[in-house]
Amino acid sequence: MLEAEGDPRLDPEARAERAADHTRLLYMAATRVGRRLVIFSEHWDKPRS
Repeated sequence: MLEAEGDPRLDPEARAERAADHTRLLYMAATRVGRRLVIFSEHWDKPRS
C-alpha cells in the first residue's frame, strides 16, 4: 500500500485518493477483526515461581 501511495508517477490528487482508499480499507479490516478478536493482558505483580 505504501509503495502504491508513494509512486512518483501519480499526481498529488491521485496519491491523496489512493491514501484515502487505503485508510478506509484498513479501517474496515480492523473493524472486522475487532468483532472476532479478544485482546487481553495479564499483569503479574510478582514473578511466577
